[in-house]
Amino acid sequence: MNLERTLAINKKFSLFCKEALARTSDVRDYVYSRIDEKVATAFNIGFCDAEVIDFLQENNFTEEELDRLGLIASDAEGDYYPVFLNRIIVPIFTTYGIVGFSGRCYYKSQQKYINTKKTLLYNKSDLLYPMAFSKKYIAQKQSCVLVEGYFDALALISAGIRNVVALCGTALSISQVNQIKRWAPAVRILLDGDDAGKVAARKIHKLLLNNSIDSSIITLPDGFDPDTFIKQHGSEELNLLLEE
Repeated sequence: MNLERTLAINKKFSLFCKEALARTSDVRDYVYSRIDEKVATAFNIGFCDAEVIDFLQENNFTEEELDRLGLIASDAEGDYYPVFLNRIIVPIFTTYGIVGFSGRCYYKSQQKYINTKKTLLYNKSDLLYPMAFSKKYIAQKQSCVLVEGYFDALALISAGIRNVVALCGTALSISQVNQIKRWAPAVRILLDGDDAGKVAARKIHKLLLNNSIDSSIITLPDGFDPDTFIKQHGSEELNLLLEE
């Protein structure tokens, strides 16, 4: 499958999910409680429901193509189902366009995040979200705020902090280090305030220093992530922490 075809399928899938979010009031209200509505709209946040396969097939995309891109999979009986069914959809984009997706749980029984399987365009360890948007602000500030997840990044952008990228996990690769280094000489690490977040922050801090990037760790109170900290203490308080 060529690049143009892949990007066209991803764009249509994203469009469907964005429209599905608009008509699914409970999920929409939850998303807007976490992310500013204008930001959610600009970043094409969506929701995947069961109608997506029919929609994509009506747009002349085959099951084989959708399977290869990890948008659908087959069950034990050989019937296809949407991989991201009943999940909030975060399109992952580069300067090429939408290269993959992350599906965030809405129902508590679900695993928190699942991601597009590795393709020629999408490799989670090579991407930072949303670098294509944030790089100019990172260059202006000569500093990058590094957070753990997509919603953390979008919450900071909603609060006016735009020089931010998310790891899309808790590990930082050399490829991601080099991307950051291209745009800024300094990183402020802002992970969750729990033990796992502190351990991950120390590992990232060491890796950045070893690659000649000025690095510092912003420690949040235990039990807080950037999103919940902003909600309780406000963006001004977070900015004070970042500027210390």
